[in-house]
Amino acid sequence: MNDNEPLVSIILPVYNVEKYLSECLDSICFQTYKNFELIIVDDGSTDNSYKICKKYAEKDSRLKIIQQKNSGPAKAVMSGFNVSRGKYICFIDSDDAIEKNYLRDLVKAQIDFNVDLVISQVCNYIHGNKIMNDLDVADGYFEEEEYKDKILSKILSDGKFQSRLLPISRWGKLISRDLIAKNFKYVDEYSTYGEDLNLILPIFLDIKSIYILTNNQTNRYLYRIRATSLINAYDPNRWNSVKSGYKRLYLAFKDKNALNISNLFDQLKLDYFSAAVQCCTNEVKNPTSTYKHFKKVIYEIREDTLGWKPKIKKNKFNIAKNKILSMIYYGNNISIYNYYIMLKIAYKVKKKITREKD
Repeated sequence: MNDNEPLVSIILPVYNVEKYLSECLDSICFQTYKNFELIIVDDGSTDNSYKICKKYAEKDSRLKIIQQKNSGPAKAVMSGFNVSRGKYICFIDSDDAIEKNYLRDLVKAQIDFNVDLVISQVCNYIHGNKIMNDLDVADGYFEEEEYKDKILSKILSDGKFQSRLLPISRWGKLISRDLIAKNFKYVDEYSTYGEDLNLILPIFLDIKSIYILTNNQTNRYLYRIRATSLINAYDPNRWNSVKSGYKRLYLAFKDKNALNISNLFDQLKLDYFSAAVQCCTNEVKNPTSTYKHFKKVIYEIREDTLGWKPKIKKNKFNIAKNKILSMIYYGNNISIYNYYIMLKIAYKVKKKITREKD
């Protein structure tokens, strides 16, 4: 391979995804860009995921499998990165897929424009149907000043609930290994929520140029929507992950002199409040949840050492999210109890509706 075909390391954490894994692996192995290594990290799967990976690895020498006890996605990503050799890194979730020219076009954009980061277009992938998830920013090349003005200035929030301008995910991107190595320190390896944010947001603070691929219907990342994915299931570690994650992000802002960029720091706070709301909705997914435990989480959020308090009237969350946020920070015990009951009922109804759709 020549300089125009650098080695790309694809890191694929795997945990109990036998239903979707073959489609994911096929989409990688049959890429038109051939110079890649695929590092599969089996994170203690208890289904047939490892057997499926082993079958593919026996046929393709570019595949390498690491097995580890179940430690969560952050630890799996770190394990894969530590053995990777590529100049550039791609992360893919094992229930997702990529179109055939995904790697080719990411690498070509990096070489042609010599940018710090390349981002792909994304399709929501629902029961085999591809639904374009249009970005709120134009495709193409952004140099430093334009990047700061049009992207970084509103990367996390425009005031609405998790209204991110670009996906703050590790997938859907071609990233230099140096940027990843430099910013892994902001990721809590035991985190089960927001580990992507803690890696990618500090990278966004570092970079000076970016390229967003044009959609040609052969180079998109296919993000599968399913009701039973990790982000939709109950997470017993959610509040601990949020608490640790945003403290690390505060440190990243401090290290990179971003605290003085008022708009950007305000966005971080709004994102934290969004995560606080999600902590509440997560708690009612626990089949053994009680009001006592729900209230305990509420008071822990209120007493968090970051000390950030929301200005309810100034954000653009919808009415329901704002009412939950107000309850978290300002509600009395009666309000907390009423919301516990309402959220519990709402979750049971939603679960019943979506049960047969996955």
